[in-house]
Amino acid sequence: MGDKDSFQELLFSEKYVILKIPREGISPLMIIGREEQGDEFELFGTIEDMFTSEQALPKIGEDNVAVNISGKNTGRVSLSLGLKLMNTFLEAFQAKMGINVSSEKADTAEIIFSDVYSSMVMPLQVRHYVTNASLRYEEDRKLLDPKGKTFVITEVLKTALVKIKIYDRDGKSVGMEGEIGTPASGHFSAEKDNVKEKILSYEGDKKVIFAFRAIPIWYDGNRPVVGCFTIRGHDEDPKVEYLSVPPDSSITII
Repeated sequence: MGDKDSFQELLFSEKYVILKIPREGISPLMIIGREEQGDEFELFGTIEDMFTSEQALPKIGEDNVAVNISGKNTGRVSLSLGLKLMNTFLEAFQAKMGINVSSEKADTAEIIFSDVYSSMVMPLQVRHYVTNASLRYEEDRKLLDPKGKTFVITEVLKTALVKIKIYDRDGKSVGMEGEIGTPASGHFSAEKDNVKEKILSYEGDKKVIFAFRAIPIWYDGNRPVVGCFTIRGHDEDPKVEYLSVPPDSSITII
């Protein structure tokens, strides 16, 4: 058994970029930028902070269930990786997890993302807005040059509920108890799924963003241009001008 995370692979295949630490405060129409060849982004602000346009500001849709993502899981990964992934999400809820496992044979873990929601804006609306826009401040032009350095977020994935299963070396589910190590506005609950496997859930009182899609924006001559392709987590075709992120890594937003 290796540490192949099928959930991460699913997100990459759907052209999402994964945050190292889930967080609040990221939404569609935000502009992010990076150093050339770097993998750390900085939030610059919103598209309205950078541009003024005759077009109406694109409307961000309501949260809807991300049907291709919600309910999916990592598959069985090593216990250490599973606990690490679970704690990564708990950090976003300002919680730390202590798990009491009922078997010393605990060997693997599976993280389940049961309630994932998407908030998005139509990329074509962003393109129309920017094509008819002008910079509010001319000095911001340097943020849009060269191509491939700056992007507009078009969709975010968010959740408030994360679940974990732990298995022993014989593939049987292991009982668990969760303890919150720091003050947090959430709670653990234990349950069994439809095949009677034991699950430990943590639900916070807020949704945190853990992945996003974005499209490139740059200056072409005297006008801003928005690309029609999304950033991809990774791509084997070097001719495609996507931001390149190795499949075993994720994005840090400062």
